Amino acid sequence: MRRLIGLILAVAAISPAHAMGQKPKLAVTLSTCSSGATAPERSLMVSASMPAGSSTHRMSMRFELYQKLPGSTTTFRRVKLPAWNPWVKSDPGVSGFVFQRTVDSLFSPANYKVVVRFRWYNAAGKRTKSKAKTSKVCRQTSKATNTTPSL
Repeated sequence: MRRLIGLILAVAAISPAHAMGQKPKLAVTLSTCSSGATAPERSLMVSASMPAGSSTHRMSMRFELYQKLPGSTTTFRRVKLPAWNPWVKSDPGVSGFVFQRTVDSLFSPANYKVVVRFRWYNAAGKRTKSKAKTSKVCRQTSKATNTTPSL
């Protein structure tokens, strides 16, 4: 059975290269993978970036969290996080788009990865390109307690 206890935060970010007018590269980076003895100490942060194309008016990306429990004979399985479901959209006419997502209180032991789906749209709103990239794996190896945080 898949288990995940977490608080999800979304943070928009601009990379230093993007802030200086340079286009960001198409990338997904596991920025933080924190382990610990208690659930609040276990988290991951992933950053995604995408450049605009010559005919791009707007861009969007969607983050999907995947989990693999120890002893599982299957591959990673998607963990549905309602706050992560919507497509995050860029402002119109920007040269690139950078966004971060965080999940806290990860279940342990387990492995996690994030798949980011990218889309580019022209001025008429027609999708012109789609791609997907996957982060490195965040390993939660602690055999610690998995308590539900108080809300």
